[in-house]
Amino acid sequence: MSSGNLTAYDRSSDSNPVPARPQRLTVELFEQPDSIAIRNKRAGGPWVFLLLWLIGWTVGCVFLVGQVITEPELGMIAFAVPFWASWLFVAGLLVWMIFGQETLVLKPDEALFLRTALVKLSSRRIPRDEIQGFRECRSKHTENDEHLWGIEMVTLGKPVRFAFRLPDRERAWLVHALNGFLESTGPDIDPGLRLSASGAHRSLLSSTSAGNEVIDLDDTLPGPPSETAWQLTEEVDGFTFSEQGRLHPGALGTLLFINAFWNGIVLVFVLALFGFMPMDEGPEGWEWWGMFVFLIPFEAIGLAMFAGLIAVMLEPFRHTKWCFEQDRIVQRTFWPLYTHTKSWNVAELDRLELRRSKSDSNSSLGDKSPFGLAFVAQANTDLCEIPNLTEGEARWLAGVVLELRPDWFGE
Repeated sequence: MSSGNLTAYDRSSDSNPVPARPQRLTVELFEQPDSIAIRNKRAGGPWVFLLLWLIGWTVGCVFLVGQVITEPELGMIAFAVPFWASWLFVAGLLVWMIFGQETLVLKPDEALFLRTALVKLSSRRIPRDEIQGFRECRSKHTENDEHLWGIEMVTLGKPVRFAFRLPDRERAWLVHALNGFLESTGPDIDPGLRLSASGAHRSLLSSTSAGNEVIDLDDTLPGPPSETAWQLTEEVDGFTFSEQGRLHPGALGTLLFINAFWNGIVLVFVLALFGFMPMDEGPEGWEWWGMFVFLIPFEAIGLAMFAGLIAVMLEPFRHTKWCFEQDRIVQRTFWPLYTHTKSWNVAELDRLELRRSKSDSNSSLGDKSPFGLAFVAQANTDLCEIPNLTEGEARWLAGVVLELRPDWFGE
């Protein structure tokens, strides 16, 4: 099976020798004949400053708790919410900075990845046949105007990214060691993933893999990847791929904090505008209208943030179906109280294409499900595309379509 052209650095020249193991590692490394384990503590970041800030902020938050208890008014509660939200956000960030750990255990038949910070935050088990290799990746945020670099395990499902902030030489050696373990215990990895570091100066190659790959039956997978929300249902007159939406705790937590902070502050000004804040009679006359107009853009931004929060909260209730009937394809998306339907009549199709996002696939700036499965007609025009798939999902879906609907594709 072809795994696609993965964006990588060109390490084939003699000027890029096999990286040497640093004399001292910052990670904990456990090597056994049948396994290799890495434990990386989350280090770095201004945790000392944040800890001092949190101590002072805690005093103010405790004072506000007392005020709300003695004066349980809407204005006082609205005033306190942004302070409490900030305290919770920074406290959580501090726990991750101080106690956060990432553990990867690589075995001949599977990989185990665990992220903890006093308690287990997330875990994942990836079968060996879904692992394509290891390479460097780039963070989506910057520190001191520079992106952070880490290690990415490329899989047929969503990638696993970890070990940011390592020294360049250590990260290069770890990538080489992990790929070497895969080569010695299983099938060859993708040649483009045999990476090492080239020092502090590196650049991403232009992504030729951002193009399209025509998929034949030999390029598909017989089944879905281990972690997928897609399910196949075969019926008398067709078959259906269905996907149930999932709740994303990270996005939910971030949007909860943003809404509590931003909209809490906006609510304070709105309450002050109508005289509901303690010891505030509210503005009058032209001052009232000036403040009313001034708050409109902030309220609009707050509504957009709230809409985003509602969308994330409703995501587990979203249900998407792609129905493949005898002569047409139907997409139905079900939301609470709303259903969207779109259909395409199928004449003779020319091919299926696996499409990769134009965003750099060697960077976490792109989507974690950057693939799409496109249906292209014989006139070389797009009929439709199933978006937001992992590579394994796209190859599995393509295999089912090619096997059950061979008559759709011209010779």
